[in-house]
Amino acid sequence: MGLFEKLSAAQGVKMLCGVTLAAQRSGSAWQFAVLPAQLDRQVKPGEYVLLALQYYSQVLTNYPRSNPALEAIADDLQEMVRRIIEEGIWTDSDLIRYAGVGSRLSVATAADAAPAKNPDVQTYVALIRPLLGDDLSLAVETSPTVTDELRTLSVIALLQGVLPLLDGPGVELLDCALRHLKSYHDEGADYSDPAVARNMANRAFREAGGDAA
Repeated sequence: MGLFEKLSAAQGVKMLCGVTLAAQRSGSAWQFAVLPAQLDRQVKPGEYVLLALQYYSQVLTNYPRSNPALEAIADDLQEMVRRIIEEGIWTDSDLIRYAGVGSRLSVATAADAAPAKNPDVQTYVALIRPLLGDDLSLAVETSPTVTDELRTLSVIALLQGVLPLLDGPGVELLDCALRHLKSYHDEGADYSDPAVARNMANRAFREAGGDAA
């Protein structure tokens, strides 16, 4: 049973939305298919925004400042996102080009895309909330052999892949929320602490005007 099926069957958790990141190696680059989970509920565009924020924050927790080599990976990912923010996010934005990873990454959103049909690595990402609380968090399931390169590129792939799932206000929400999140990082917030990272993503979402079910 996959992650989405487990969450759908769980009694104490509500799955708001989910995305599969299917990655396939192509020479020296990675091709991703970003596929939304099929749910019985209507997903609000803003919920995909929060999922992307939470995923970015969770990936950063793997790279604490206490380890210079790992901190350098976090710096590289934050620089990619900074470039995106500087360009601004619009409905038809090429976030991969903005991030400077066009030679290493491509993204498709069709279920029949090559990475979806024959992936080398799959990552399942779900935005969840407990039925007795309001603390939105993330459930992630991926291969234990995933590399740092693939993990960081998957953040940019997800940001690019959710754009077609967003309406105009949703795109503006993503742009604004990423700016808030960047400001917390610039102020020195400990992005490597999972609880702090989750709270920062939720705070950035709310301060940008977001609302999840």
